[in-house]
Formats: sequence, structure tokens, C-alpha cells
Amino acid sequence: MKEMKKGLTLLLILTLAVFMAIPAVAVNGTVGKYTPVLDGEKDEAYDQSVKVNLYADQDIPKGEYFHSEGDVPDTNAADATAWFLYDDAFVYVFVDVTDPDMYDIGKELFDSRVNNYQADSAELWLVFGDDYPYVKFSAVAYGHGMFGDLDGGAVTASEFAEAGYDTVTKTRGDGYSIEYKIPITQYGLKEGGTFYFTLQINNMVSEDNLVVSGRQLPGAANTDDASALTLGAPITIAAPEPEPEPEPEPPAATEEQPAPAPEAPAPAEPAPAAPATGDGLAVTAMIFALAAVCLSLSKKKKAVK
Repeated sequence: MKEMKKGLTLLLILTLAVFMAIPAVAVNGTVGKYTPVLDGEKDEAYDQSVKVNLYADQDIPKGEYFHSEGDVPDTNAADATAWFLYDDAFVYVFVDVTDPDMYDIGKELFDSRVNNYQADSAELWLVFGDDYPYVKFSAVAYGHGMFGDLDGGAVTASEFAEAGYDTVTKTRGDGYSIEYKIPITQYGLKEGGTFYFTLQINNMVSEDNLVVSGRQLPGAANTDDASALTLGAPITIAAPEPEPEPEPEPPAATEEQPAPAPEAPAPAEPAPAAPATGDGLAVTAMIFALAAVCLSLSKKKKAVK
């Protein structure tokens, strides 16, 4: 019985040792199908798709770097995460970088440098199948330009643009974000297809001091440490609920309106006009004449008697 327990204990120790010796596997995830707005803002659909962290998902101790130039700190202060979407023509990658020691080398210096990776920048390394060379598609944090290798050969920013590649960059105080658009029709990729990916961050500490973290992917033979990403089903974003109609507001209180004034009485009929002065004298004369006649007749009657 004791021998059996010892055997089981030894087997458990050996099993743990084997697991500890095996390196962590990079992300094997599914990319959701959705066409985002290429504006440097992370669309809601990205959060429903796969993401890859610079350190945790690439089996790299946090802060470790594989290349440095000049006087640099012991660890890389930068960190980054990439999210993915795709449609029938493009793969979209949104990279958010936290970088507390941002440093802008300027457009003029960037354009004059032979090694254009010497800037705060994010490099995407991709292999779109065993039949194709790698693509390194990079962009500078401050929007100074694109650079990299297309199908295994170095190209200029204008050549990337002519091929349909594009980026939008937004910089903030403690880092930056870059949204990438990468053509895929030439590789025959469609739903169910798989491509490989690694992320690299170049962090300029000052003009001549640089640290580089992440992984590179210079060809299909190097995909063991890469994330295998499969093109999956469409992502549906629910339309926002319409806002309820606002309740009608009661009429605002107003001062009491005064009672209407009584209607004015209708004007009285006009009195007949008084006779003119000349007419009055004539009438008076006639009255006196009649009175005189009457008096004369009365006297005659008395005389007859």
C-alpha cells in the first residue's frame, strides 16, 4: 500500500513538472464578423470578439522587453491590448496602448529615420496562411505615418495606402489607440478560415532611448508562439431602444385674466332735428293771424245780437 502511494505521488510530481515545462499557448480565438467605423474609437462589436494582450496572451512576463536602445528602464512601462473584427474584404484591429512615458519624436525626424520603428508605435505581425509570407503593418502613435512589410517585403506608407491598408490614430496623455484596416481578399480568407497574429509595442522613452516588447512573426514557420484566430459568425448589435415620448407638460400657471368689459349700449335714436329759426317765426305768425280772425268773428257775433 505504501509503495502504491509513493508511486502515485511520484506520478503527480512528474505530471506537474511536465505541465510547468510546457509554455503557455497563445490565444486561439474567434473573430466576429462586423464592419466597424474606422475612426480610432472602439466600436461596441469589438468587445464581443477576441482580444490579445501584449503580455498575458503572448506568454511574456509583464514589462519584459526583447530589444532596447540607449539608456532605458529595467521594465517597459507600456502595455497594450488588441481587439479584432472582420468582414468580406478586411480584418480590423483596434489596439489600445497604455504608455505613461509618451514621447513624440516629431514628423520631420520620423520621416528622416531609416529605422522608422524608433517611435512610439504599434506593430501588427500577421500570417494569412501557410501559402503566404508575413505582413508587418505598423503605425506611429502621433499619426506620423504607416510602415512595415507587405507580403514579406518592406514597403512605403503610400504603397500600403494604395493596397487598401489604412489606420486612424488618437493620442491621449497616458497612451494612444490605433485602429487598423487590413485587406484580406487576396488571401482567400472567409468565414471558417484562420490567420496568425502577434503584437509588438515600440516605446520611445526619449529621443534616443527605446524599449520593444511583444512578439514578431516573420513567416509561417514561426506560428507556434502566435495567436491562431478563426473568422467566425456575424455579430449582431441590438438597436437602441427608442426613447419614450415625453409626457405633455401641464400649462404654465398664468395670472387670472380680467373679466371682459361690458358691451357698450347701443346708441339712442337721434331726436328729430329742431325746426330752423325762420320756420318757427312763420308758424308763430300764422298762429297770431288765426287768433286775430277768431277774435274778429267773435266780435261780429256779439254785434248781431
